[in-house]
Amino acid sequence: MRIFSLYWVCLFLFSCTNSDLLNIQVENTTSHDRTAEMIEIPLKEIYDQLDIEDFNDLRVVDEQGLPRDFQLTYDEKLIFLVDVPRESSSTYKIIRGKSQLMDTLVLGRQYPERLDDIAWENDVIAFRTYGPAFQNKGNLGFGYDVWVKSVSSLVVEERYRKDLQESISYHVDHGDGLDCYSVGPTLGAGANALLEHGEIIYPKSYASYEILDNGPLRFTLHLTFHPFALGSEENIVEHRMITLDAGSFLNHTSVHYENLKETSEILAGIVMHHPNGNQYAIDKNGGYIAYADPTEDSSGKNGEIFVGLSFPKEIIKTEVRPLTDKEKQTGGILGHLVGIDTLQPNGQFNYYWGAAWSKANFKDLNEWSLHLKQFTVHKRNPLKVTLSLSK
Repeated sequence: MRIFSLYWVCLFLFSCTNSDLLNIQVENTTSHDRTAEMIEIPLKEIYDQLDIEDFNDLRVVDEQGLPRDFQLTYDEKLIFLVDVPRESSSTYKIIRGKSQLMDTLVLGRQYPERLDDIAWENDVIAFRTYGPAFQNKGNLGFGYDVWVKSVSSLVVEERYRKDLQESISYHVDHGDGLDCYSVGPTLGAGANALLEHGEIIYPKSYASYEILDNGPLRFTLHLTFHPFALGSEENIVEHRMITLDAGSFLNHTSVHYENLKETSEILAGIVMHHPNGNQYAIDKNGGYIAYADPTEDSSGKNGEIFVGLSFPKEIIKTEVRPLTDKEKQTGGILGHLVGIDTLQPNGQFNYYWGAAWSKANFKDLNEWSLHLKQFTVHKRNPLKVTLSLSK
């Protein structure tokens, strides 16, 4: 599989010989400070303004002239993290300058040595989706897995290595977090699915994948699934585009289906586990769902994993979805918290899903719910970016 990596890893040498080329004004119209939030600027807009053809020998700095890490993405955008006070604006600049050393804060890959898992992480959280080899052994893992972490460094590669080569289990916290989340035959931490006559059509493992961005600031994964039937419609193929940015607890996911001919119901969901059947918050108008998962050890030893969904556009409904008789065969599962919408043929379903840990990130469900509430407000009120030539 191809991995696109569009950034430079060199030594930054900033000096007074750098010349300002382009001002980037970022405006925040909300009543919240926007800190370490990713912005995107189409490279074409920059190239047109500067009458250039590439980003070679160009850098991004803040108002004080300090360098900002940046990335050029597979879909030809410049991205970098910004800080903008409430109801105010901040200015960044594109300048001429030599290459800079950038920390890799986001990374992922497929792990064929672990049944084709694909795992990815940033500086605050890690995730996993199960692969074909996992399914071919008779395992059921439809949804997303969460690996919590208590350090900002990248940990997934080393956890796999120790687990597979030294029998040091990543299900035990050795000082940087662990995998203590249970997925099973559910949607896990936020997977999507179509509905048929009100029942979830659980997706199986991915059929193929492509890693489109792999750090330093963004990981983008394209998953393609095996064809399936929905009613009289056959050969429906699901495509998911999953993006995780540095510093974010939530992945953005965009879903579309080939050969879908009729308007269909689609949902994204979070599994609920015993005994936390009432540890959740749902706000349809606010566009988010929050849940406190008890982890695989309900004694509280591993704390709680906070799982969430955020919908940048209004959806039809949110609900607590009870188990079907078939689903009840799996012990410890109470149901799903879901957001449901309609999907038109050739349409896309966009939402965010993710998680955090009570032992590292948020104190309780109230703090996590507030984070999701503000996150959704921010996505519904994006920062406004304006470019202008430096004088």
